[in-house]
Amino acid sequence: MIHKKVELTELFYDLVFVYAISQMTALIHHLHHGLVPLAAFVSYLVALIVLINTWMIQTVFTNRYGKNSFRNMAFMLLSMALVLALSNSFSSDWTNITNFFHFSFLVIALNALLALQYIWEYFQAKDQNNRRVIGFFSYLLVARTGLLALCLLLPYPFSAFLSFVVIVLTTLMPMLYTGLMGLVPTNFPHLLERLSLLVIITFGEMLIGIAPYF
Repeated sequence: MIHKKVELTELFYDLVFVYAISQMTALIHHLHHGLVPLAAFVSYLVALIVLINTWMIQTVFTNRYGKNSFRNMAFMLLSMALVLALSNSFSSDWTNITNFFHFSFLVIALNALLALQYIWEYFQAKDQNNRRVIGFFSYLLVARTGLLALCLLLPYPFSAFLSFVVIVLTTLMPMLYTGLMGLVPTNFPHLLERLSLLVIITFGEMLIGIAPYF
C-alpha cells in the first residue's frame, strides 16, 4: 500500500478536536453529592458521540479520498470553524431551549458540510466500489441532517430525545454494513498515524490541564 502523508491541515483539524474535547469535559466537572448529575452525563455522552463520529467520518474520507487540494482544505477549514463554535455551545442545561437549539443547529450544519463533501466526491469518482461506499455515506449524512432538522420542529423536550436517538442510530449504522465498507479498504498506516497523533495531542492537552494542580 502506498504511503499517504499526514498533511498539516489534518494536524490542525486534530488540534481543534482536542480543544473541543477539553471544553466538553467541563460538562462533568461539577459534582452533586459526590456524583455526576445524570443530565450532565447524558449531555457529555451526546457531545462525545457527535465529536468522535464527526472526526471518524472526516478522517476516513481523508484517508480514502483526501488530497492536499484547495477544495479539501476549504472543507476542512469550514469544518474546523463549526467544531470551534460547537465546542463553545456545550451545556448540561438542556432545560434552556436556546442551548439546545444552538447546539442542534451547529450539529446540523456540520453534518450538512460532511454530506456536501461526500456528494461532491461521488460525482468525481469513477470506480464503482468507491461510488457505492461514497453513496452510502452521502445518504447517511443527508438522512441524519434532514432528521435532525425535522426534530427541531417538534415540541421540546420530545425533539431533544428524538435527536439523541437519530445521532446514536446513524452512528451505529456503518457497523451493519461491514461488507460494503470493505469494498474500499482504508490506508491503515495513515489511519494509525492520525490516531497516534490524536492520542499524543490529547495527552498533551491533559498535561496542560492538570499541571496547575501540582
